[in-house]
Amino acid sequence: MDFRVKKKGTMFYRMTIPEPMPQGRLEERATAHRNRLHFHVDTVTQTKQTQRDRFFLACFPAYHSAFHNRPMKTIYYTASSLDGFIATQDDSLQWLFALGNPTDSSYPEFISQVGALAMGASTYLWLVQNSEQVKAETGSAWPYSQPAWIFTSRDLPRIENADLRFAQGDVIPVHHEMKVAAEGKNIWIVGGGDLAGQFYDSGLLDEVIIQIGSVSLGSGKPVLPRQILPPQLQLQSAQQRGSGFVELRYLISKSASSIPSS
Repeated sequence: MDFRVKKKGTMFYRMTIPEPMPQGRLEERATAHRNRLHFHVDTVTQTKQTQRDRFFLACFPAYHSAFHNRPMKTIYYTASSLDGFIATQDDSLQWLFALGNPTDSSYPEFISQVGALAMGASTYLWLVQNSEQVKAETGSAWPYSQPAWIFTSRDLPRIENADLRFAQGDVIPVHHEMKVAAEGKNIWIVGGGDLAGQFYDSGLLDEVIIQIGSVSLGSGKPVLPRQILPPQLQLQSAQQRGSGFVELRYLISKSASSIPSS
């Protein structure tokens, strides 16, 4: 439609007001604009991610529903050796650091969609005992801004400025707490493999993302110590990440015929 304003001086000003855009189309454009932005995500503060979301919520009201209605997933995202181990028998991860960080890592995008995380005692203790190395790699001794649930029956030291909850026993009620805290974002099972297996046993695991490194350990802590038979693991993609990794993504089938096996 046209809208004409009064004469100002010797010139007339005219502007065209577009017809209202259909809701579906508005959501498509909001999503498209969001996907075009590739900010670096600070894994400690998540500052860029927060600013981006606020920008789109202000400029595109339909973005609010598109962002918050994404299906939440519980994802086991980890790195593994070629022969299926996430750490050595003494919980060392030096093999992983030796491979370096791929320039096209999926981690920044992945962590930006995580609202809560869970880890076992061994994984947590590794972070405590290697805090200086973690700080050198990430800028912080605790490189997560999200609330974290630590599954342990032991009395473990706390990491300063970390949002921690210590838990034990059945993962199902804890998973419910995590869903509430995540506010629609994904839940990340950091490790280890047995904790991921417990979420799988309870039917709570939705996806497995494994970065397989170009190294063989011979023995160690297995990536997922469960017998999982076809068709429960459905391969979605296999992508090279740098020169040292290949990333495999699997969906966990939730069909009635898929019965978890310990």
